[in-house]
Amino acid sequence: MAYYDYYRRRNPTSWGRPEYILDSPPAPGYQPQPQWRGSDYYRAHYGSSHDPSLFDSVLGRVRSHFRSPISRREAQSWHQRVYSGLVDVSTMMPSEIGAAAGYEAWRFWEHHRGIYRQPLMDDRERESEALIGLAVGEAEKLWDYTRRHHGDFAKREALEVAAGK
Repeated sequence: MAYYDYYRRRNPTSWGRPEYILDSPPAPGYQPQPQWRGSDYYRAHYGSSHDPSLFDSVLGRVRSHFRSPISRREAQSWHQRVYSGLVDVSTMMPSEIGAAAGYEAWRFWEHHRGIYRQPLMDDRERESEALIGLAVGEAEKLWDYTRRHHGDFAKREALEVAAGK
């Protein structure tokens, strides 16, 4: 389940209204291990149907200096609209979905810093890769809500934008 569903279930009477206030994201249902790489965080967050080659491809693109076309401020704005239920994700552009998911990944990284960072022992490169894994996993989950099961290019754009946040 994307954290999208978590927020919808958390307060269903105000979800989809401007007054909805996002809570802290839930703690992960897994325990990161010291030997984990970004693909492990992606697998743990997205689930058993993950595609390791897709993650590797997105990671390679981000490492080759991919720049997201959406600013952090815009990502925060899309995040608020998506995870508060103010927009229909099935009508959004891939970059907007990716921006919202990337910002959500950053939020749960920040809110559960101890869980995510402790096994990485302040290794900045591994932290970056772990955060990318979480962002790609969240973007792929959010993409599933669009019901666009064709169009790999659009999905890939959403994942790359999420990873580039």
